[in-house]
Amino acid sequence: LDLSNNLISILKKGNFQKMSKLQKLKLQNNHISIIEARAFTNLCSLESLHLQDNKLSELSPKIFNGLKNVKTLLLHNNNISRIQNHTFKNFSSLKTLSLEGNNIAEIASELFYGLSELQHLNLQNNKIFTLQDDVFTTLSDLSHFDLSMNKISSMSNSTFKKLKNLKVLKLGNTGFHPEQLKGLAQLKKLEVLNLFGNPITDEVAGELLQSSNLKRVYLWKTQLSEATIQQLAR
Repeated sequence: LDLSNNLISILKKGNFQKMSKLQKLKLQNNHISIIEARAFTNLCSLESLHLQDNKLSELSPKIFNGLKNVKTLLLHNNNISRIQNHTFKNFSSLKTLSLEGNNIAEIASELFYGLSELQHLNLQNNKIFTLQDDVFTTLSDLSHFDLSMNKISSMSNSTFKKLKNLKVLKLGNTGFHPEQLKGLAQLKKLEVLNLFGNPITDEVAGELLQSSNLKRVYLWKTQLSEATIQQLAR
């Protein structure tokens, strides 16, 4: 069902009451600012929900009740500034979650609990300034993660250590301190690493590039010394 590019401003309980076999719902580029509790309750077969380019400002668990089979959830380019804990707890089949281009400043400690099958997570271009140590602990299947274009000032070097299956990590222009990036060397399956625009010491660069699986590394505008650059080019 494609309802994109309309003037819808609110989703009410019962709007989709007789659509239990619906698999894809496209609601992007509307004016949706309110989703009533249990608005999607009867969409038990839904696999893809597109809510990008709307005016949502807050998300809570009651909004998404009944969407246990959804594999793709797109919420980018809204005005989301607050997401309550356990908002995504019923998305046990979710594989792709896009929250890019919102106003998220902080991630609740248990926000991603229940997303054991999530593979792609996009948090690019938000206002995230702090990451708790255990915030990504349950994302054991995550393979692609984009956190670029944030301004993160508080994070330990163990924040990403549980992401054992991560293959692509984008951290461009996030303002990380070089010491906070040392933990990335523990990600043994990492193939693509983007660190553009972050100050990186020669020591940290050397540790990261020791990973045998890395195929592409982006280090432009990272303040590396000429000596280190020449060494990397050998």
